[in-house]
Amino acid sequence: MQHLVDTDWVISHLRGYAPVVRRLDSLLPAGVGMSIISLAELYDGILRSPEPDSDERALRDLIAAGIDIVDADVIAWFKSNSPTDIDCQTDINQVLREYVRREKVKDSTPTP
Repeated sequence: MQHLVDTDWVISHLRGYAPVVRRLDSLLPAGVGMSIISLAELYDGILRSPEPDSDERALRDLIAAGIDIVDADVIAWFKSNSPTDIDCQTDINQVLREYVRREKVKDSTPTP
């Protein structure tokens, strides 16, 4: 995995925002990941959607196209590679930022 995208990227892709669709599609061959937190946020939106079945299908299709879900493996990696004062249970965003920095994963968050 060389790129990490956030919830907004996935939502923009699913809504067909052309610049994000093109960019994300171009990154997929190099490896793209999103956090388990983003996945939870997306499912929260799906549960509130007027069309939950089609929205979930679109998300599953995008994930199947090559998005890895970064989950507890990141926490395990962090605990074994970083003797810092970060509390892995309460600050997942800081853990993910440190993982991205240390593993040289490119944050592909779009700029407005």
